[in-house]
Amino acid sequence: MLPHHQGTGCEPSKGLCEAMSIQELGSLGEFVGSFAVLATLVYLAIQTRQTARIAAGQAARDTMADFQSVWGRLGADAEFPLLIRRAVNEWEALSLNEQMRAHAFFCNLLAHLDSAMRQVHLAEIRRLHSNFEDNVLGFIQTPGGRAWWCACQYLFNAALRESLNCRLEATDSLPPSWTSGMAWWNLDHLDTPAVEGRQDNVALR
Repeated sequence: MLPHHQGTGCEPSKGLCEAMSIQELGSLGEFVGSFAVLATLVYLAIQTRQTARIAAGQAARDTMADFQSVWGRLGADAEFPLLIRRAVNEWEALSLNEQMRAHAFFCNLLAHLDSAMRQVHLAEIRRLHSNFEDNVLGFIQTPGGRAWWCACQYLFNAALRESLNCRLEATDSLPPSWTSGMAWWNLDHLDTPAVEGRQDNVALR
């Protein structure tokens, strides 16, 4: 009778089982690792989108604040509003110094429109750009604004000039001019009733 060796037939299958377990664990690790990479990519995509949205919102707020700062100049100097009113009505009648001051204001107005135009790919800026452009077109349609634009449009980039001039040619879709849409741009009454009232009160004293 041959001697019986216990476990002789199980050793190969045991090694095979252990080898398969290691391979399976390796495959499981790769599977879990791929999910971790995918989750990281999704997280980064969400973070990037949120960051872009926040940046676009901040850009819109900055653009609006910059544009409003131009108009703030009209309230900072009691004489400046009258100069701009005269400029949009009778540009040629201004002195050279007066034209220079008004020119600086109008250039600021156009510069902020140009800045918004460069960011028009952002949805938050697109609406602001449309409003800004209508505002500037209202200015250019005034007698003085038209004279200034004809003389000075070469100072601005070609894309801005083309955009405004194309809009000016489509007369059926233009916004109203400043002088026709808002009475305070006209020169019919240089003093407001409030100022006249204060002057009357001073005279009575």
